[in-house]
Amino acid sequence: MKIVTYNVNGLRQRVSQYGSLLRLLTSLDADIICFQAPILPDALLSFSLSISSFCITIF
Repeated sequence: MKIVTYNVNGLRQRVSQYGSLLRLLTSLDADIICFQAPILPDALLSFSLSISSFCITIF
């Protein structure tokens, strides 16, 4: 099992390197991905939650 965790202070820059959040998540090939302290614009967060390929849970 591969678990990836990010403190996402710089998530916007990381997403721009891959062109989209979906490409970034897919490239990680992880079973579980945790985002800590996400600093995202509402538009990106809304899009992120609509990705049907992934199960999204917010704590």
